[in-house]
Amino acid sequence: MKRSTFASLSAAGALVVALAPGVSHAQWDGQVKFVGKISATTCLINGQAPGMNNILEVPMGDHLPTYFTGIGVRTTPVPFDISLTEGSGEACAAGTIARVAFDNDSLHVDKASGNLKITSTAPAQGVQIEINDNGNSSTGKISLGVAQPTPQQVTLGASGGILSYTANYVSTAASVTGGSANSIIPFMVAYE
Repeated sequence: MKRSTFASLSAAGALVVALAPGVSHAQWDGQVKFVGKISATTCLINGQAPGMNNILEVPMGDHLPTYFTGIGVRTTPVPFDISLTEGSGEACAAGTIARVAFDNDSLHVDKASGNLKITSTAPAQGVQIEINDNGNSSTGKISLGVAQPTPQQVTLGASGGILSYTANYVSTAASVTGGSANSIIPFMVAYE
């Protein structure tokens, strides 16, 4: 009888422990990322309303793998602009300062190199995409994956403003293999 009572109590205790939340053994199963902004100014971006469907395509051109003769070889920079204008009910107030922040937490960012990884189907190997400032008194590589200490900025005029950049491929390995070489990165325009 004593064994039966002891076994019942042991089983009940084990059940309580199993059902109780285990703080010391907790393991995170995911994250929630909140993204947004609060701003009285919202310009059209390259003639389109802001949002994740507003995609600016930058044609990087075709390059032979043999062009990349070693690590750090860059293609000719391709210029691209983020143009901010009024229209379709969007308020783009003159005198406002606008800056662009690229998504440092994007899965496509290689935080070690500060470049964009190639993420397309059947991707080229040994190459990444480098983004550079190219306007408004700002030049040089933008190191993705960390906060940019002095991001390019433009003071909006009556017709809006333009933030200018370049992009190029850069080899990250001694030899590059062919394939598609596409990538994408979200950005946010901050106004003050």
